[in-house]
Amino acid sequence: MPHNNKLGLHDHKINKHSKNGFLVGPQKTMNLRKQLAALVEETSFAEVEAMLSELKQTKGVPISVFRASLSSFEIIVRYLKDEQHKSVNEVARLLKRATPTIYETYRNSKKKHPEALDTSDTSILIPFDLISQRDYSVLEHIVSYLREQQHLPLVKIAELLHRSPSTIKTTYWRWTKKR
Repeated sequence: MPHNNKLGLHDHKINKHSKNGFLVGPQKTMNLRKQLAALVEETSFAEVEAMLSELKQTKGVPISVFRASLSSFEIIVRYLKDEQHKSVNEVARLLKRATPTIYETYRNSKKKHPEALDTSDTSILIPFDLISQRDYSVLEHIVSYLREQQHLPLVKIAELLHRSPSTIKTTYWRWTKKR
């Protein structure tokens, strides 16, 4: 049943389109655009900018950041600190880690890879709540998510994460044994 969300738009049923996401049908897309245009007309420029900024705050880590030659955990900490502009304490709270651990991880990652992370590909987002779980390693969580939820082959996962196929295969095997 549709209900109003905080932007005043209605939720609609969505049709699965691909492994990477969902698309609504053309008629519903047109209706959403009309509702959004009406909302923007009634809203101040500052409020629209604030809403767009909030929408840009992703709920996960873009797959392209894994192109950096850092550990998965270092990449995630760097992404949260540099791209999401979170404080060390916020990152620690979000990832359920100690603040000194986050600080050292961030400092080490800046030494190893001083360049900015590549955030260009957001077709796949690794959810933050998945990463905060401590029952498996960070890489095990990421590989299992890409394999089980995104239905990607292990070779494709290796390519996306810039790891060897044997590393990804071993990581996935360890994850399945721990389950």
